[in-house]
Amino acid sequence: MQTGRRASRAICPWMVLLGWVFLGTGLSAAQQEGPGDALGAGACQVDIEGSHIKRLTLESGDGYVRTVERPGTSLSLPAGKYNLRQISLEGGYHSYPRVGTEEGSFALTPEAPYRLKVGAPLKPSVKVARWGRFLTLDYRLLDAGGRVYFGEQSTSRPQFTVYRGDREIGSGSFEYG
Repeated sequence: MQTGRRASRAICPWMVLLGWVFLGTGLSAAQQEGPGDALGAGACQVDIEGSHIKRLTLESGDGYVRTVERPGTSLSLPAGKYNLRQISLEGGYHSYPRVGTEEGSFALTPEAPYRLKVGAPLKPSVKVARWGRFLTLDYRLLDAGGRVYFGEQSTSRPQFTVYRGDREIGSGSFEYG
């Protein structure tokens, strides 16, 4: 299901009530889209490579925000530039890609489908930096598109083990932060 709203407009409760009364509650996905977004000759296909996606929030170049619930493997959108505002996955994982970056923006044209790599499987990544006698461990959870995901904080303390070759030289656990 796709829903949308203008990013720059505030919605008053009476506007929602009037819209519900005049438009009814049984709107199709095409009817829920914004002005000028009628899907037809200018529709573009987005092939989604990933799984376990609960919600995608996209903002078009003209400021129209579209939320897609459980998008499946593909969706149709009007041609134009888009920014990924939020990605929510099953299990409580969220990503907020930076607008204007390769990971957060894309353009659609009718010539060919766009492949959007988003969602599971997620890959853990750790960057280690040395600062004198200290090691800084920077943990990130990434999707295939390189976007960072944040999850619910665990009550168990993270554990790690350091190896030199096949030999364990240290291990421990520590608190977040």
